[in-house]
Amino acid sequence: DGCVLGDLAEPAKHMTVIAIALATSIVVPQVLTWAFLLAHGMHLSLLRILAFPSAAAVALATFWLSGAACPSEIRGVALFFVAVSLEPFARLRNDWETAEQGKETIWASIAEGQIEGPCSSILTLYSAVLNSAVTGEGVSLLFCVSSAWSMVSAARSSAELDFYGQQATSLTTRMVVALRDKLPCVVSQVLAYLLFAFLTRNFPSSTEEPHEQDASYAVWCILSAELLLNYGMLRGSSQSMSKSVAAFLACTMVVGGPPGCLGSLVATRSSHGLQHFVLVVVMTGWAWTVATADHWQILAEHYWWLM
Repeated sequence: DGCVLGDLAEPAKHMTVIAIALATSIVVPQVLTWAFLLAHGMHLSLLRILAFPSAAAVALATFWLSGAACPSEIRGVALFFVAVSLEPFARLRNDWETAEQGKETIWASIAEGQIEGPCSSILTLYSAVLNSAVTGEGVSLLFCVSSAWSMVSAARSSAELDFYGQQATSLTTRMVVALRDKLPCVVSQVLAYLLFAFLTRNFPSSTEEPHEQDASYAVWCILSAELLLNYGMLRGSSQSMSKSVAAFLACTMVVGGPPGCLGSLVATRSSHGLQHFVLVVVMTGWAWTVATADHWQILAEHYWWLM
């Protein structure tokens, strides 16, 4: 993600808005996870989470306020460290000393995979498609590897959430569930939002236009609707579930579905699957009515393997 940030922030690409959105999707879920765990008696260090991102922001702000041009090498290094957190290393040390994976580590990993991962993957592929629309080039290896890693991370954390609080299961079992059951759902959701975001925005005709994201409002409407529906489903299926837990799980359900660790949500799987189907139908109809021949040509030439 840090390397992708550095690539998107190149002035010639005019994708500063997307770079800011990607940086936000990396940092904000970690802060929200810290607040969520703090409210439930578990602790992460906000200082360790924000140390490198804050230092990077200060370095970039210093160049901007001084009016001096920031060298590309310094900008690249600073943006790389936006995606670096010291907290996982601290948790790894603690877990190593106790020989047991702590609850904080598990929930932080789930948040990273289920919230940060899909956002990162969608934004990475979205910027790649926009770049292809402007330059006529295909997706770079960096963007492919970054988005694929994010999707695998999302599938792995979704499986981890399913087994949370249950008896110890083998690594093989968890991997099978992640790759067989979770990964197809994650990939389909990520690609659905990616294609919908691109097909419902104005086709960029120059390098100055990719940063104009007003035409992508449609994807925020669908995402907001899904989050609200997920939240309502969770609160309706379990009256004892707190609002903060319901909000957290509503975010994870966008790509992962109802977590298997809660027996009260087993009955919601079919209705949640139907919800996804209806939203995909709405997205398909919406995109089909507004997409132009140029949109379809770019997808057919460079991204046929996504469809």
